Amino acid sequence: MVQRTAVSRNKIAWICYALVLVAALAAAVVLGVGYFSARSTEKARDSALASAKDYATTMFGYTPKNIDDHITRSQTFVTGEAAAQYKQWTVDPKYGNTVRKDNIVSTATIQDAGVVENTRDTATVLLFINQSVSRNKEDVRIDPSRVTFNMVRQGDDWKIDSIDVLTDTTLRQLISKDTKAPAGATTLPASGAPSSVPAVPTPTG
Repeated sequence: MVQRTAVSRNKIAWICYALVLVAALAAAVVLGVGYFSARSTEKARDSALASAKDYATTMFGYTPKNIDDHITRSQTFVTGEAAAQYKQWTVDPKYGNTVRKDNIVSTATIQDAGVVENTRDTATVLLFINQSVSRNKEDVRIDPSRVTFNMVRQGDDWKIDSIDVLTDTTLRQLISKDTKAPAGATTLPASGAPSSVPAVPTPTG
């Protein structure tokens, strides 16, 4: 009787140990999956922000010598609604010809940028752009712009799916989605700053 009792206790102990081990493994798996998901989302945020900055300077900064290359490259990273928008702004009106004819030089500077929200495969990036434009080496002007790139991941690359121009009202609505500043952003320009769109080409929707 004593031997059977000891054997039973050993079985119970092993069963309890096995259950604890299974629970620990399950918890480790859950934590690991959660950590991997968080890291993937963080990496996606960083890569989307970097891509958006690169794309903005390519789309809105050019010279008569490189305008065709910039338009060609820009067409590779726009898709959906953004592709139609960009075609309307540059391809259909043959904007490259105008840039060369009038010797237009545009320099786009990213004053600030941040990710408003994102997943591993989507991102909304807010950009504050200063675009200085000269025509025939004269009439230099600086146009402050506020735009959002709504982006989707296709394979290893980010694409711009749509481009939204922000006014003071839409900017407040966008920021109010989250009381914190967009991830990756620094100090934002004052709300009273001009809210025009990049001047050349002019994205009017």
